[in-house]
Order: sequence, then C-alpha cells, then structure tokens
Amino acid sequence: MVDHDNKTQRIDAVSICSADGWNSLTFEFKDKLIIEEGAIVVCTIRGDGKFWDRQQSMISGVVGDLVPDYDFNLSQVILLEERLRECRDNLEKWLSEPSEFELQLSASSEIFVTLFIGVREDFISKVDRPVFSLRYNSSRMKSEWCFVVDRSSIDIFLQGLNGWL
Repeated sequence: MVDHDNKTQRIDAVSICSADGWNSLTFEFKDKLIIEEGAIVVCTIRGDGKFWDRQQSMISGVVGDLVPDYDFNLSQVILLEERLRECRDNLEKWLSEPSEFELQLSASSEIFVTLFIGVREDFISKVDRPVFSLRYNSSRMKSEWCFVVDRSSIDIFLQGLNGWL
C-alpha cells in the first residue's frame, strides 16, 4: 500500500553549489510516499555548470566570460527519507568537525544514488574544502558529478535539508 504524505504537495528545492559558484546541484523534492519499507521521496535532481566561453577563447586567444557549460536533469529519482535524515546528521557533524562520509541515498536496488563528501586525489581539495560528489548508477547510465565545496556551501545545503525535513 502506498500513502501520500499531504505535507509534501509543494515542490521544495534544496541546492548545493561549488565553492567558486560555477557548479550546482539541486534536489527538487516533489512527493513523499509511505510504503511498507518506510518513507520514500520522489525528486528531480538537476545540475548545471559554467565555464569560460571556449569559442571566444579560441577566436580571440583571451579567456572569455563564464557561460553555461552543462546541465542535466534526472526527473524520477526515488530516495529514502531516512537516508536524507542521515545525510543531514552527517552534514551537521561535518560543520562541527570536518570528516569524510559517503551515503547511499536511493531507495531502489535498480538505481543507486550515492553522496560523498571528502578529500579526493583527483581534485584540489582538503578536509575543510572537500569534494562533493553525487554518483548515479542504473542499468542504463552511470554518471558522477563532482565539485569542491566549502563550509558555506555545506551550511546552505544543510539549511535546505532542515527546511524540507
């Protein structure tokens, strides 16, 4: 049996952006369903990023303005509310004492959505300027979006989660 949680009829957006402001991910929470296993959250995950205008740079040899570089939209992602609460708890701990964590957010065994915050060798990152990574794995597609964040990025993301939860 599926029961809709009526308090979640509005769409709430919770975002995190990179420390430089060039990249962002937004979770748009659309509905909460109560099933036998617990509460699941239906959401859209959107991402976008900016980069120097490559065409302008190639033509003039001068670094151009920042322009839209990529965007994506995952429109029917199912997450576990319990895992979003764990994420919130880990973010609160991180703000007191930065430390690495990884958390599987998805509710399905068919699609895996994994969030990671921590140091990675393939990015210029450190404990207090970690990499935020979101991995999406399904039988049809595998993707990872990563960018360096800072304390304010994590705090804004946490505030958004607190407002929604």
